[in-house]
Amino acid sequence: MTDYAAALEAGAWDRAYDLMSEGYRRTHARADYVRMMQANPDDARETARRLRRAATELDLSASVELGPGESIALSAQSGQWRLVDDPSDLYSQRTPRDCLRAFVRAWQRKRWDVMLKLIPDKWLGDMNAKTLQADFEGEHAAERKALMERLLDQLAAPIESVDASHAVLRYGDRYQVDFVREQGIWKIGDPD
Repeated sequence: MTDYAAALEAGAWDRAYDLMSEGYRRTHARADYVRMMQANPDDARETARRLRRAATELDLSASVELGPGESIALSAQSGQWRLVDDPSDLYSQRTPRDCLRAFVRAWQRKRWDVMLKLIPDKWLGDMNAKTLQADFEGEHAAERKALMERLLDQLAAPIESVDASHAVLRYGDRYQVDFVREQGIWKIGDPD
């Protein structure tokens, strides 16, 4: 934006045209653009002034899709894009969606210790990583695998916020995932 403003201020119409989007250039000929700018240099300077002012007040953000239900937020700061969150936090519990993604990812990687952290304290009882592994890989393995594959398909599905400590993801004709917030982090209350 500031490069475009500088080109307008300098009367460098060709350079300004080159900074327009590909879509704009497909529908507007360079010669027409240059002719319009040459005929209205005061308007071009005013546009440059407004762009420079807006650039100091502008808060740019973007989101890059990494996969189903997973994206990374970016924010422009001092002319450079910065990551808003830590992409290496593979087991985040900041939001219900993060929690669901972490739950599925932990299962895929057989991180039973991580899965334990995603379960509400009231359900833990005598459960530990070995008992959880036995539940997922033992007698009920086919059932558990089917559940996790259904959850994998729901990573981008809408999650309804019930209140500050409860959220629900409804899917299929009879399934739902309940999320509960405990001590500031989200957990899978019931994966159905």
